[in-house]
Parts: sequence; C-alpha cells; structure tokens
Amino acid sequence: FSNMFRLCDRLVELGNTRVGLACTKEHDAKVNHRFASAYLWQAQLGSMEPLPPMLFDTLETMGGNFEDWVSRQAPQVVVTISDGYTSALKRRLPETVLQRLKWACTSAGSEDEAIYLGVYENPEEIGRAAVEMLAGMIQRGERGVPDWPRITEIDGKLVGTMAQDTARAATKRKTKARG
Repeated sequence: FSNMFRLCDRLVELGNTRVGLACTKEHDAKVNHRFASAYLWQAQLGSMEPLPPMLFDTLETMGGNFEDWVSRQAPQVVVTISDGYTSALKRRLPETVLQRLKWACTSAGSEDEAIYLGVYENPEEIGRAAVEMLAGMIQRGERGVPDWPRITEIDGKLVGTMAQDTARAATKRKTKARG
C-alpha cells in the first residue's frame, strides 16, 4: 500500500493528475488489493482524477480492452506492476497513443536497473526480514500457519525517471550495457 501510495504521490508532484492503474486481478488479489486501494485512496484525497483501474484476467485474454480503456480514460501515466507488463501493454497500443503516454512501475529494478519511474522493493531486505521471522518462529517452537498471521512491511525506494516510449527505455538499457 505505502509503495503504491508513494509512487502516486511522486507522479502527482511531477504534474500528473490523470494516472491510470493497469494490472491483473490475480496480482492485485495477491497483494490483498493494496495496489488498487492505494490508487483509489489517492484519487479520493483529490490529488488525482479518479480513473477506474484497468484490472484484467491475463495479458493474453484482454484483447483490445487495454487500448479501449486508454482511449476512454485518457491517462497521462499508466502504472503497471513491472517492466515486463509495461512492455507487453505498450505492444497493444498504436504509436500515436504511445507518444503521449508515460509509464511507471510498482516493482522497478534497483536504481541502476530502473527503466521507468517506480519503486525498488529491496528484495534483499525483504529476505532478511523473512529469515528473522522464520528464525523467531523456530526458536519459539511454532509450527504451521499461525493463528494470527503477521504482516511485515518493508518500504521501497523511488527510482528511475518518467519514460515516454520504448526507444528511450531501450536506449537506457543499451547505454548501461556498454558502461
């Protein structure tokens, strides 16, 4: 929730008021609807125009729904869950639409790897926290799923910049590979 909220805050700071969210229903459910909740809450606070999120079953079965959604809702920025989803969604849009859209990701690579503005979720720190929790459970002799599950949240870090087209993202990747 906080990572998506932070990303939306940053997008608004950069002057984007029409922010759209596109992700699979399965992924949003997997994170207990925290992406959609943070997105809709941000719109409720009045800093963004309330656009309905584009929640779809799979990339393969969405057909032309994404292009229709972009045409109807006219977002300035589309937030996706990863670089891979962004690339797949961009392939569904004509060049004229791509030229006016910006992209952001809730799960971006590290500062050196980020292609789009996004959140580096810091998997190393998440792993450390998971090991600490597991070690504590073992020391206490706990087995199985706890009666009262606990949630540990590790804040991410904003990384990357706004990218408007595939060429800019590809150039950044090529430059990194050379350097």
